Amino acid sequence: VSRTRPVIEETVSAYSWKVKLFVPLAFLVSNVADFAGKIIPSIFSPKSFPYGIMVAVRYAIMVLLLLGNIKVPLRKLPFSPLLPNDILFFVCVLLSGLIAGYLNTLAAMQAPKRVREEEAARSASILNFFNMVGTVIGAIAAMAISFVLDKIAF
Repeated sequence: VSRTRPVIEETVSAYSWKVKLFVPLAFLVSNVADFAGKIIPSIFSPKSFPYGIMVAVRYAIMVLLLLGNIKVPLRKLPFSPLLPNDILFFVCVLLSGLIAGYLNTLAAMQAPKRVREEEAARSASILNFFNMVGTVIGAIAAMAISFVLDKIAF
């Protein structure tokens, strides 16, 4: 009696293991990078910085993430995936988290300094409110896009 598992079973179990851990690992990388991005301004907070460039880079990363590693079974896509492997996907997730944490923290630190002293607390509260509103709108939009894509039969 052989005690070895067939190669097909090992491949399927390895595949399901990767599928089960891919999203949690991407979530972990994103949140750790966001946390690191929030720590960086306490070490390095420049007086003037090209925020627009970082925002443009973040948008480019989002496009790479959306179009990067799409593999749809039983259907040919009109383009090849922009990120051919998962390591590049995780690098994009890492950079996106770093930039997001860094920009959010810099905005929260700099906004109260750019208004009159008596309005500093109010401006910080408004900034945090709209930051939260943007996060909620982004989550709702992501769910809506996911719902629409689920309805479209690939």
